[in-house]
Amino acid sequence: MKDNLTEILRRKFTRWNRDDFLVHTGVLVLGTKLGDLFNFIYRIALVRLLTVDEYGILNSLISFTMIFSPFIAPFQPALTKSLAEYLGKEEYGKARYVIRKAGTTLAIFSIILLAGFLFDQLVSGYLANYLNINNRYYLLLVGMLVAGTIIIAVPQAFLQGAQLFNSMAGISAVSAFVKLLLGLGLVYLGFRVSGGLWGFIVCPLFILLIGTILIKKYFNRIGGEIAKPVVVSMAPIYRYFIPTGLLLGSFYALTNMDVVLVRHFYPEESGIYSLAQMAGLMIFFLPGAITMVLFPKVVAARSNDSDSRYLLKKSLILIAVFCLLGVLVFTIFPTELLRLITGKTTPRTVELIPWFTLAMSFHALTMPVLFYHLASHNTRIVSPMVLLAVAEAVTIYLYHPTLSSILFILLFYAVTAFTLSLFMIKFISKPNQIKS
Repeated sequence: MKDNLTEILRRKFTRWNRDDFLVHTGVLVLGTKLGDLFNFIYRIALVRLLTVDEYGILNSLISFTMIFSPFIAPFQPALTKSLAEYLGKEEYGKARYVIRKAGTTLAIFSIILLAGFLFDQLVSGYLANYLNINNRYYLLLVGMLVAGTIIIAVPQAFLQGAQLFNSMAGISAVSAFVKLLLGLGLVYLGFRVSGGLWGFIVCPLFILLIGTILIKKYFNRIGGEIAKPVVVSMAPIYRYFIPTGLLLGSFYALTNMDVVLVRHFYPEESGIYSLAQMAGLMIFFLPGAITMVLFPKVVAARSNDSDSRYLLKKSLILIAVFCLLGVLVFTIFPTELLRLITGKTTPRTVELIPWFTLAMSFHALTMPVLFYHLASHNTRIVSPMVLLAVAEAVTIYLYHPTLSSILFILLFYAVTAFTLSLFMIKFISKPNQIKS
């Protein structure tokens, strides 16, 4: 009996070890979770070192970048899809040309965007006034963060498309550690909110540096004529980018606009709301590595006319387990966990925590479904998601009597987005139906 049990366990381990999806997910989860740990420590340290109002300002600025960046940053999945196809077919020259062309385009756009933030800081000050922030310099730093987030789409897309998950995991962990050291160092030196922002800014700069080095090493290792750049049309990537930008921009607007609007309508209480949001963010970012593995594998499967829905099912099951455990723990011990995490606690914040974790759980489940749509090139999902984002913004703008009411609106649209994204899968053609 014991020998039979040992043989069963050995077979199961062998089967798991041969499952690329689970192995790559495990590696990336390990690396990204280590990075998330450093990010988590960074957030905790900022909450403890900054006043509630200072942290409310910082969190609203970070949420502001999360709304605007994704409308451009989705160039990454568009680029990842193209690179995954070229590299999968060993068309290295085409992949190299696409990387160079995309890098130049995003660099120019980042410079233009940064100039826009600089103009607002020096002339109008509209953004600072809307967010009830006195220091315009903060908005210039936000512009730098948005610009950096855009340009790193190129090295990240390459690593993901080439399925170099070990490198992705390492960069995720090390860049977060660099952010932790620099950001906290500046805060300790008295730079407060600006020091916290600089910590976020240095992270994409580090990723850009290391990612560029890895790209050069990859193609140098291939060498010869096979890696010589071959001119290809960028039109398919740009055509894919437009719906991708609208879809992911709308999704991140759904998950972050509440914080920005709370800062606008309740500047004195935005810190309380931001403290509660930390619990929700822990739930939301926990399964992110699963989605990063899912996307290129679905692209590769569909390019070979293979069924990929089982990959989505695996992802949703894993994410649902993570989220369920997180919601239960934060619902049972909200006060204790909040005090442990932030060192601060208020009755109003504790009341918001269970609802925040529930709302972010549905958003966490929605993310892999949306990336599955993108990998399957199903653009029918774009218009409904854009309408949902607009509807949430209008609803909060017109009806916001309390912080709780804003959070319930967030939860309603989170559930709606997840349900809609699942329903829209029925409109995705099976691989054998799209063969030319």
